[in-house]
Amino acid sequence: MICIIRQTGKDRHTKRVNGHRMRNLTNITNSHIKAVIDEYIHNEKYRSILIDRFCNGYTYERIAEKHDMSTVQIKRIVYKNEMSLFTHL
Repeated sequence: MICIIRQTGKDRHTKRVNGHRMRNLTNITNSHIKAVIDEYIHNEKYRSILIDRFCNGYTYERIAEKHDMSTVQIKRIVYKNEMSLFTHL
């Protein structure tokens, strides 16, 4: 799997993030996503969560269990950081 950001169906090459339509993300590799996360996310725990979500394809529930946090907390961390990440991809 290249990236969990890709979707299937009619809009499979784009995603809406915070109401903004993102550009084609099909050619972005996991190593590039990880490099962007490492560069722009300074909190170590947040980096680990975002890598698990976007590079490893883990579910929110699996990430929450791994980090001993609630699913709501994980979703909030991902939501608050994904827009800044996608602007750098």
